[in-house]
Amino acid sequence: DWSSHSSADHYALLSFFGKLDYNYANKYYLSGSFRRDGSSRFHPDNRWGNFFSVGASWRISQEGFAEDAEWLDNAVLRASYGTSGNDKLIPRESNGKAGGEVLYAYQGLYGAETLFGLAGLKPSTAPTPDLVWEKNKQFNVALDFTIFRDITATVEYYNRESEDLLYYRSIPLSSSMGSITGMNTNIGTMRNSGFEFTISATALRARDFKWVIDANLSTLKNKVVELPSGDFWWANTVAQYRMEEGGSLYDIWAPHTVGVSSETGEMQYTYIKDDGTE
Repeated sequence: DWSSHSSADHYALLSFFGKLDYNYANKYYLSGSFRRDGSSRFHPDNRWGNFFSVGASWRISQEGFAEDAEWLDNAVLRASYGTSGNDKLIPRESNGKAGGEVLYAYQGLYGAETLFGLAGLKPSTAPTPDLVWEKNKQFNVALDFTIFRDITATVEYYNRESEDLLYYRSIPLSSSMGSITGMNTNIGTMRNSGFEFTISATALRARDFKWVIDANLSTLKNKVVELPSGDFWWANTVAQYRMEEGGSLYDIWAPHTVGVSSETGEMQYTYIKDDGTE
């Protein structure tokens, strides 16, 4: 019994990019950019994605009303909004599992197989002509400042929303795909938001010595905004997770424990009857 296997992967990305910056009186700054990307991993009808960004900043410390504030060395208020794209697909092996070579995702391909001494072809990838770019939309606003010459800090709020998320999703054997057990799909929309605080202060300064203390604090709120195909399950080596609209990507799905049995020493779990009662 013998078998042979070979494959080739050709990936192409073509990009066009333009950027514009404007500075007025070293106090007011504007910037904008536009990018157009074409990826061979998508069907020709969905191959191109358009992405842009806009930003503005105001150097408050350069204004006349801040000149008398000797404790204020620098202060900048900035905000930006931008979009970007992602075409990085999860690869799969020849047996359909994640982890091998990446082929043109939108194509349905066949592979040569030998079964019971007979040679033939069977599906190796499922066609996905409707697969599109994963799009990330990010907004942030921040205040950067330096006071008393030795203290620098940033306070920032961010909101990032990712739609048409790319994910390698398992499919049941009953789907008539033969040995294909998964496929790349766009599964929904997710949002991450929060605050970030950073501060750096010079605690000690000498002729040949300088001691700087840095601190950082951040918050994160994750929310699944949209799942067009309904609830989605995924797992890793740690736990099983359930994604549902309004929930979080990190919501663990596990039995509800009610403590350890004093008689057997084993963990006890809540049993839910068909009528929904415990």
